[in-house]
Amino acid sequence: MYSCVSHPQVQLALENALEVGPRLVGMDLQIVQQLARVLMDSHGLEQWDLVFDRARRRAGMTRYNDQIISLSRPLMQLYDEKQVRDVVLHEIAHARVGTGHGHDEMWKKEARRLGTPPRASITEGPRAPAPYVGRCPNGHDVERYRLPRGVRSCATCSKIFDHRYLLTWYRVNAVDGTKIQPSSLNARGR
Repeated sequence: MYSCVSHPQVQLALENALEVGPRLVGMDLQIVQQLARVLMDSHGLEQWDLVFDRARRRAGMTRYNDQIISLSRPLMQLYDEKQVRDVVLHEIAHARVGTGHGHDEMWKKEARRLGTPPRASITEGPRAPAPYVGRCPNGHDVERYRLPRGVRSCATCSKIFDHRYLLTWYRVNAVDGTKIQPSSLNARGR
């Protein structure tokens, strides 16, 4: 398995990150950028660009036409070094096999060759918190990354729409977890 930790700049950045202190999981974006750049360059993607995006459900994306590997800023800040490396190598495998392969056998073979698990998504690990939570009268919570339009009911309480189980939506503060009351949310529109 290829590891970029042997690269002096990345090794130093990782050591400095560990000395910083109480951060239990997650990496600094500057270190993520250095790690990704070293991996990309060492696997023949020197001409490709690296960008960060706001995605919360997918960790990475390969844009073949633009020669860009895009990483999720929120998720990279939650992932540890191994998870970040696996995401970057996953995207490098996509770039190397080219468009039209998705997660087929050719892509899986390249992912294995690069030293990353040949799977379509990360199933374990931290998730970016959803900014909206809907709560039904029975206390079931539903997370959403966008505020739903229209009225929704709880799918746990009833498989079909039922007025008895309407969801009340709250916006969750990402810093302290507090919820904005529904009246405030509706007054602001979002």
